Amino acid sequence: MTTPLQVLAEFACSESGDAELRKQLERTLAETRATPGCLDAQVWERPSERRFLFTTYWTDAEAVRRWVENEFHRTTLMPAFRKWCVEGAFSEFTLATDHDRAKKCASCGRWTPGRPGWGEREPSTCRNCGASLARLAVPPQSENARVRQACIDAALAAYEDAGVRGLCEEGRFEAAVSAMRALT
Repeated sequence: MTTPLQVLAEFACSESGDAELRKQLERTLAETRATPGCLDAQVWERPSERRFLFTTYWTDAEAVRRWVENEFHRTTLMPAFRKWCVEGAFSEFTLATDHDRAKKCASCGRWTPGRPGWGEREPSTCRNCGASLARLAVPPQSENARVRQACIDAALAAYEDAGVRGLCEEGRFEAAVSAMRALT
């Protein structure tokens, strides 16, 4: 019997590295998912911090080896990650117990279990009414929303930092405004 694995790969990118990595995200996921033995691959991100967490699930260590030896992984990603990233970590976990995944149907409100518990693609239809259980895609953020969020993040971080440094409310406000002005 083989032992299923979860592999986590976490990266923090430089500003230019973030842009370059984003150009490769779709292909990275497609290549990973096409590797024999890949059960699921997802990427989670914190755009304001330029951080990415790749979660992959594999049938066994041999499947992970196939991904590591994949030509795109070897010749494109690995050399590029050394340029794009300022921080990185890899972790592997073996599966001791697997629990069902379940999705709630928006149409009838009933839950449908799915096996194995790690894939987001299954179950795909409600066992009660047959409706699709696919999640609706989250629309990409507009440029205005990204700029607004960057301003909020910068202002909040500067305001809190100024408070830690002992500045009064007026000083904290000035620090927040200065942080927003410093954004490029």
